[in-house]
Amino acid sequence: MRRRRGILVAVAAALLVAPGAGVPARAAEPGTVTITQGVDATTLDPLKASVTTDTNVQAQLYDTLARRSPDGSALVPQLATSWKRIAPAVWEFKLRRGVTFSNGDPFTSADVKFTVEKILDPAFKSQQVPRVDTVARVETPDPYTVHFVTKRPTPLPPAITRPVFIADAKFWQEHGDAYMVEHPMGTGPYVLKSWRRDEALELDANPRYWGGAPPVAHVIFKPIPEAGTRVSALRTGATDLITNVPFQYATLLAGGTATRMASARSVRVLYIAFNTLQPGPQPMYMLGWGNITYDADNTLSSQLVSDAVSSTYANPAVDKLTDAARYELDPAKRKALYAKALRIIHDDAPWLFLFQYEDLYATSKRLQWQPRPDEGIYCTEMRLR
Repeated sequence: MRRRRGILVAVAAALLVAPGAGVPARAAEPGTVTITQGVDATTLDPLKASVTTDTNVQAQLYDTLARRSPDGSALVPQLATSWKRIAPAVWEFKLRRGVTFSNGDPFTSADVKFTVEKILDPAFKSQQVPRVDTVARVETPDPYTVHFVTKRPTPLPPAITRPVFIADAKFWQEHGDAYMVEHPMGTGPYVLKSWRRDEALELDANPRYWGGAPPVAHVIFKPIPEAGTRVSALRTGATDLITNVPFQYATLLAGGTATRMASARSVRVLYIAFNTLQPGPQPMYMLGWGNITYDADNTLSSQLVSDAVSSTYANPAVDKLTDAARYELDPAKRKALYAKALRIIHDDAPWLFLFQYEDLYATSKRLQWQPRPDEGIYCTEMRLR
């Protein structure tokens, strides 16, 4: 009995260290990439939430005006072909012609105007308001030109440094907000085939895509919450890419016959926030915040000013400095304003500042793909061997 118990313990330990060991690999489906995040998307409405796991699904269905290059160093035109300031408080965007939504509706400036105004609508209660809240109004002088008139002159062009997915105004207005949660209509490289919540979300290549046929014809998002099970799924061929790989599995996956590790220094930082606004004993929570704009305004105006939705800290001096910096056109003066704000934040210590992430991914060796600092997953950047 003692010997049998020892054998069972040894087997259990082996399975813990090497999940999926001894399980035959499943043959990968040709032309299909399966992606496994820790959770399923909560919504396919591209204008409501601001969650990375949602965004990584929505990014296959919708386009933005511009996208960061894979290393984050530059903005690459997407639905906008160019942009410039034409007056102190006016940014002009020229839009790509000949683009259609996946149902055939033409993409025009009216869709950009609708999208920004929808996010700004207080009744809609979007988490993405900080991405466009410098905008006073949107003008559409012609179908392929958009003017963002900002509240004051701003150094950052709206709706682009903080990316916004552009929705089909006609389709949305015909069907209403609730319908968009499960019925996306974008200009992106893929269209929704099916969605079985918490099981699988399947996408097919969009035959109308303005960028041409994507290199991967079929994509499946298959959520698996437990890390060891994600590792097993990769090792047995049930998925091609897993996110948030626990460090203890890195050596195993790096040395696998059919797997490899991939990593990127993330723009996300981890911190513990203290609720300084509540009386009584310093409630707290832990959060990882990814700065997708590569600009200080994204973190301060979203997390550390008094009126931010998720802020639990208030200091009038920080509010004033942050507001001044987001509208300061001189880079040196802007940097100095942020330095002053960050010194106050440091001394007030509303957060316990922890560390910057190194994002760990693992993929099958048949998949050619490199992680990005902004944690974005774009299937147009993938290739199959």
